[in-house]
Amino acid sequence: MKLAEIFKDTDINIPYEIAQIDIKGISLNSKEISKDYLFIALKGSKIDGKEFIEEAIEKGAKAVLSDKPMESKIPVIYSVNINRTISQIAKNFYFNPSEKLEMIAITGTKGKTTVSYLLEYALKKLGKKTSVIGTVNYRSYDAIISDSPNTTPEPVFLNQILNKFIEKKCETTIMEVSSHALSLNRVEDISFDSVIFTNIQSDHMDFHINYQNYLSAKMHIFEILLKSNKENKIAIINRDDRSFEEIKKIKNLRYITYGLTNEADYQALELRQEISNTYFNLKYKNEKIPFNLKLIGRHNVYNALAVIAFLKERGFEIEEIKKILEDFSNVPGRLERINSNYGFSVFIDYAHTEESLNSAINALKDLPHKRIITVFGCGGNRDKTKRGPMGVVACSLSDIAIITSDNPRNEPPEEIINQIESAIKHKYENYIKITDREKAIEKAIDLAQKGDLILIAGKGHENYQIIGNNKIHFDDKEIAVDLMRKKGKL
Repeated sequence: MKLAEIFKDTDINIPYEIAQIDIKGISLNSKEISKDYLFIALKGSKIDGKEFIEEAIEKGAKAVLSDKPMESKIPVIYSVNINRTISQIAKNFYFNPSEKLEMIAITGTKGKTTVSYLLEYALKKLGKKTSVIGTVNYRSYDAIISDSPNTTPEPVFLNQILNKFIEKKCETTIMEVSSHALSLNRVEDISFDSVIFTNIQSDHMDFHINYQNYLSAKMHIFEILLKSNKENKIAIINRDDRSFEEIKKIKNLRYITYGLTNEADYQALELRQEISNTYFNLKYKNEKIPFNLKLIGRHNVYNALAVIAFLKERGFEIEEIKKILEDFSNVPGRLERINSNYGFSVFIDYAHTEESLNSAINALKDLPHKRIITVFGCGGNRDKTKRGPMGVVACSLSDIAIITSDNPRNEPPEEIINQIESAIKHKYENYIKITDREKAIEKAIDLAQKGDLILIAGKGHENYQIIGNNKIHFDDKEIAVDLMRKKGKL
């Protein structure tokens, strides 16, 4: 494909001679460059792609896209807004694959992964060839295409994956869309059919700086939806969330609401929870339909309502949706339960913010129990403002809190733990500090008695721990199961 076609509809004017250069591939990774490629020299949070231009040239790059004008042996195309340009050229080079798929965006602070799993499960049961791009991995209906380096991949990789989905005859793609992706224009040129908006809490303040920036990033998904040329576009909105007042002001947005507290198009009433099931009545128009889910927690009722609303608006019948969702068992690392033969239960959850930890512990508090033991930590090189508040949540809502290491990255784990402790030191005495995460999990299992519930929070589905610049294998569920077996408690 000629550079002229690749840069079609961008605001970049390329000299005629350069525009006629044939390009066989595009990449942001110099290691992936081959003969006649366009190398995108993007500056990241840690590495500047411009440092690898010479390597790209040696590997056969024919041109470079850069965020700064510069001299080079090969043509350099300069973009004042390189993130926006990457999105446009990725769409052009891969022939706009999102136009050929039904594209469902799921965004919000919490619930994206659970909603994606629920929706994927339901659509498969309804006979749809479904694919998912999300936090756990990128997968088609029959295979995992790639691990997930980011919840939402950068545009070149994203369009590559969408093309693979088309090759596999997928009909629908469910995409978790992160606030980072929206801020960095990763999905700016994706043609969405629908958006499911779960909620807005405080998260990623290390990146967004303040709540208003974070809200603005999330709200941008509706601008992208409105400019999509798909027909019958719709948004599924959490009526109970504080973002609703802002969302309802958006002109020309067709939306359907769901919720528990406020009257909504799809509303859950008479909520009742047991150790392994959640019961509620769905109020839809003039009907009340009983649901019995194998998921626990009020937050999972919201997640289920989002899926019910979406599927019903797609034309499926409530009874059909009910039967499918009641068969669904669990999402990896989202209040995933392990039962002990000693009469206690262990729950693995991805909760890694103040709000999500609050939600997870409160979900367990609604279940029959004697004590709640919470194991948690905070990641290094990430938002430090949540460390103290997470300690307060864990100690105030749990009977015993065990503070440990999460993904310390380039921070000493003891310093992170001390920062958590600084907010609870003179207020609570029901906590223990154990830096080694495996020993912290073992301590929780040793302490557990009949009727107790253990929450191991922070990592969920992750099977690694990042210490320094190294990623080592570490799986909370695997560790807990092994320890329980060794102690004869499983």
